[in-house]
Amino acid sequence: MKKSIVIITVVVVKKITVVLLLNKKSVSQLITDTKSYVSGITANPGYFPTPNPAMATLNTEVASLEAAAVAAGTKAKGTIAARNAARKTLELSLKALAFYVEGIANNDPDHGAAIALAANMKVKTYTKHQKQDFVMVATKNPGELLLVAKSEPGRVTFLFELSTDISNPANWKTAAGSSHARALITGLVSGTKYYGRVTMTDGSGIHPVGTVLNAIPL
Repeated sequence: MKKSIVIITVVVVKKITVVLLLNKKSVSQLITDTKSYVSGITANPGYFPTPNPAMATLNTEVASLEAAAVAAGTKAKGTIAARNAARKTLELSLKALAFYVEGIANNDPDHGAAIALAANMKVKTYTKHQKQDFVMVATKNPGELLLVAKSEPGRVTFLFELSTDISNPANWKTAAGSSHARALITGLVSGTKYYGRVTMTDGSGIHPVGTVLNAIPL
């Protein structure tokens, strides 16, 4: 009986999003939270080496909002508008700061939430599952590897390459070329680590080389 191998490989991608809830905060709460963000980021230069906007800018805008809030308490003409303008300026800077912190957090998804929390910012973590574009696994047969690429519509040629030493690009050797998105490579040395990659060619030309994976045949 002919055996078939079905592979479903899923990559888990985490996405960190900073939650500011600016429109739900009073002026006093906005001021308090901003000072907390500044404190957290200043205390963690290893995570946040070049804050954007600069902490000096936020300190200046907080001070302006505090002064404008006090003036607005007098209800003198123009003071409410001035307070609202100062608040808007600070909120724009906080949105930019959240974008900066998110970028750093998402560059290290395993520790992203902790990085954002170091800035005293609340976060939401989203998890997305997506299929991997290229899979390379050992089969149950000695000296055999199965390479599977993501299927593409139209007339496509897949070039599967193997190497046991990727320190030199010249070491890559063609293992199979096919119009099918899979290749079963036999006759390999058992117990040896092989690196694999796939290149796709279609009507638009040769696509960039994809992910490099490795596997050890039985």
